[in-house]
Order: sequence, then structure tokens, then C-alpha cells
Amino acid sequence: MIFRRIHHSFITITYILVILSLVLVVSGCQKTGTNPANLNSNTSSNSTENNQISSEDNPALQGNVPLNSIVAEKDSHRYFLSHDGDRAGYLVDTSLYRQGINESSAVRLAIGQIEYLQTAGDYVYYLKQGEANVYHLMQLCRINTKTANPKEEIVKEDVNLYSLYDHWAFYWDKKDSSLYRLDLATHGAKPQKIAEFADLDSLIARGDFILVIERETVRKPQKIITTSKIWELSADGSKKDLLMSEDYYKVSLIQPYQDSVYFVKDYSIQRINITGGHSEKVYTPDGTKIQSFKINNNRIYAEEYSSSEKHIYTSMNLDGTDKRLIFIYHSPVDTQGSAVNGALDKMNIHAFDITQDYLVLTGSSYYIGEILTTRIPITGEAGAKKEEVFFNGAWRSIKDYFEEADRVLTSKGLK
Repeated sequence: MIFRRIHHSFITITYILVILSLVLVVSGCQKTGTNPANLNSNTSSNSTENNQISSEDNPALQGNVPLNSIVAEKDSHRYFLSHDGDRAGYLVDTSLYRQGINESSAVRLAIGQIEYLQTAGDYVYYLKQGEANVYHLMQLCRINTKTANPKEEIVKEDVNLYSLYDHWAFYWDKKDSSLYRLDLATHGAKPQKIAEFADLDSLIARGDFILVIERETVRKPQKIITTSKIWELSADGSKKDLLMSEDYYKVSLIQPYQDSVYFVKDYSIQRINITGGHSEKVYTPDGTKIQSFKINNNRIYAEEYSSSEKHIYTSMNLDGTDKRLIFIYHSPVDTQGSAVNGALDKMNIHAFDITQDYLVLTGSSYYIGEILTTRIPITGEAGAKKEEVFFNGAWRSIKDYFEEADRVLTSKGLK
């Protein structure tokens, strides 16, 4: 009898403790944002606490982060873009570099008006301005990274947007308003037309489906109505479902991740199940607005801004919890390194990309106007991080870049 009473008491106490634990967990999981000043710095690993293997680790995805444009990582190498050329012109050519993730020497693979890197198999792909130099008519090119002497190969002319999955390239040709797919593994394969869209803002391939943002414009006597439509298509185009339709200025950026589609709406990050249904808010900032975001390794990386800060970089879990401050970007004060936070003009930061270890930025130099590629570590105390600048074929400290900027300005008689 005594044993039974003790046993029942133990069960009751255990039940109460479980309930209290659940209450504490729920109260700790807030989805609203917090002021950047109150955030913890991103000092721990990027992986989730339960170490789940994401479906995004599928080898067919090739490690590409859909919204990245200037950097891609595959196996033990990092591929990235950096502007090079005559400083008198500033906005000249872009070089494609390959570098070991272990920070081995960077090797230039190509140079030209290059953008939008992706990897597939042994190749790195990109868009490049063709010889005709017709605006918005680009060539899809690739380079075999396994050969001793990598050479550029033109895969397809007239490509405006593209996305890779496994050995397939999906691309949109603005000239005939058509979406195609091309088998990259079959020599001489012909493109297959799978859909028609008059105007596309985004294209992302994922296995047996493709996501696109179509821009639809209706002109009326007194106004022009522009709508963003997010479509899900089967890989062969036989199935086409509308996930959502919103005013053009309300919805921007999409990224599929696991079983959801994430997007920015009304300056907050939201998501909707890939099968459709109602959307839910994942993260609503407090005192800031969302400018852009990327998802990598089960974390959302966001660029936020406020009336006083133009570039606040943060990360969080997929449900908006565990928000961490990566960096708040400021322009440099002088060329001597005092009170310096960055080498770029904060009013002219063009894009940010994410790798396993770095936040990668591209923008205009604060001093001499040239376009720079820089990087900042993701982990560590935000205020203690040091930005590095890629120039003269290597990643160098801000101090080194300031000395280079002084040299250039002096040589031009500007200092």
C-alpha cells in the first residue's frame, strides 16, 4: 500500500514538472523581433540544436543557395566574384575566382561581365554579357573546374534567369517569354519549352517542382496595376499551381526550404506550405524592416534597416526564434583605421550572400568608387569582427586596403 502511494505521488509530481517545462518552453519561443541593441551576438554554431539533417542537404541541390548571386560553395571549394580591371573605369569587368575553403590561394577562372554563380557536377555556371552587348540578353556559360586548364564554354545564348538542379538547367528567355529546361548531362541536348511567362522576377528549381515569381501588369485608363504571382510548376511544365497572388510592392524574394516557401511581405518574413494554404509570419522585426534574406543550413539570414541604421545583419532559426546579431555596417571614418567598421559606402551596398562561415558583401568603396567584394565572419561578437577586402588576388585586412586606397588617390593627385 505504501509503495502504491509513493508510486502515485511520483507520477503526479512528474506530470506537474512536465507541464511546467512545456509552459516555460512555449513562453520562451517568441516570433517577434527585438531591437538589434538587445541581441546576442552570433557566437555559436550555425547548426540547429537537434542536429537534424535538412532535406536541403540533397546532393542534387549542389550546395547552391538560391538567392546568392556572387558566391557558391561546393565540396572543398568556394567560388566567388570580384571586380577587377582599370581603376580609371571603376565599373569594369568581374573576375570569377576559385579558392579552397581552407583559404588556399585564389585562382582566377574567368573574367568579363559575369553574374549569378551556381554549381552543378564538375562545373561552375554563370551568366555573362555576350559579344553583342545587348542589355539583358546574357549567355549561360560554364567552366569545368576539374581540368588542369579550365576553359569557358557557352551553354546557351539569350538567358535572363536560370536555376540548376542535379543535371538540369531551367532558364527563362525574355525574347520569347518562355521557360525552358535543358539536360546538361546529354551532349547536344535540345532545350524543352515547359511554360510561358511574359515577365519573371525569380526562378528556383527544386527536384520535381519549380518556383517562379511572375510579374503581371494590367494597364487601365487611370492607373497601372502590377501583381506578383508565385507559381509552382512540375519539372516538365505539365502541372502549374498558383500558390499566392499579391500586389507587386507587397511581396518580394522567395526561397523554398524543406516543405515551405519563405518570402518577404510587408517588411516581414513569412512562409507558406509548398502544397498551398494560408501563410504565416515567421519573423516580424521590432523597430526595423526586412530588406532581404537568405536561408542556409537551417538558419535564416536577414538584412534589416531602420531610420538610423541602413544595414543590420542578423540570423535566426526557421521559425524566427534564437535571433542573433551578426554585424551592423557603418562606413569608415578615415583611412588611418580609427573608428573603422567597414570599407564600403553604406549607402551603396549592392548585395549580401551567405556561405558556411562568412557574410559576403559587394558594394562601392567609400573612397575611390570601385566595386569591392568583402567578407565578415558569421560567428563571434558583432563589435569585434574585422571585415576583409578581396583585392590584388587575395583577402586582405581593411588596413591593407586603406593603404592601397591612399596609394591610388595619391597617384591620381587626389590627395
